[in-house]
Amino acid sequence: MKIIWRIVGIITIVIAVLFVFFNKSPFPPNIAVNYRPSLVGAGMVLVMQNKSRDHYYKLRVRVNSNKHPTTSLVVTDDFRPGEVTELGWLELGNQDLETGDTVYISTESNPIPRVSTVPR
Repeated sequence: MKIIWRIVGIITIVIAVLFVFFNKSPFPPNIAVNYRPSLVGAGMVLVMQNKSRDHYYKLRVRVNSNKHPTTSLVVTDDFRPGEVTELGWLELGNQDLETGDTVYISTESNPIPRVSTVPR
């Protein structure tokens, strides 16, 4: 039982150090992720909404695909609370989002990404 409390204490210290000293959150960003069919072209469109009360800076999206090379880009420099942004084939350099692609969403203050898989 003492070992469990020591582990909990160590984890708490690591979280505090990340948050206080490096101004980095140990959690993924609070961003709602949805998909819709593309109106022009093929594939899906990634729809993201900032559900946090905080601004997210340097919203970064990385897409791992079975058909295309990995793509990574900064979508916006300032993602305001409640703001919605979309990302489709045009923003990805003519690479469409397809079923099974894995999407990683991170920010400057939230380096641990929110992970999503493109549905059918």
